[in-house]
Amino acid sequence: MADSKYNPLQVFELLLNTAQFELKIKEMFKQLLSEKQSKWNMFKKEGVERMSELSEVFSGTKPLTRVEKNG
Repeated sequence: MADSKYNPLQVFELLLNTAQFELKIKEMFKQLLSEKQSKWNMFKKEGVERMSELSEVFSGTKPLTRVEKNG
């Protein structure tokens, strides 16, 4: 370090930016964890609905409505 130019202000700014980045990542992770269960339930419900619809399609009682016709 003796022969290089040490700038304490740059080191401080780097530490500050790192701390801000860490805080943003932490907040994003908290949000993902808080939404995890509700998203899982929503996608699970949608999966059950689609499987039920597919079973009706393959039993011949209902046409597949989510697929667009090839034109």
